[in-house]
Amino acid sequence: MVKYLILFLLLIVTPVLAHDWYPFQCCGGRDCTELRDDEVKEVQGGYLVRDKFFVPTDKAMPSPDEHYHGCWPQPEVIGCFWAPVPNT
Repeated sequence: MVKYLILFLLLIVTPVLAHDWYPFQCCGGRDCTELRDDEVKEVQGGYLVRDKFFVPTDKAMPSPDEHYHGCWPQPEVIGCFWAPVPNT
């Protein structure tokens, strides 16, 4: 009986990831990552991510940790994007 309880606990207990706040609709955290500041450029009307993906300002979500983050559901498509909230 004890070995079944241990097995059950091992199956339901999962480690907490550093960025486990990524919404499920943004790939459940599997394809999401924190971006280095040098990977994001603020450009007119939005952000240029990794010199490849343009994200309009109104599509960027406020970052909960003041860092840039992005999710890629497919290699050539950026899904969700978070940017630090500008100081006002």
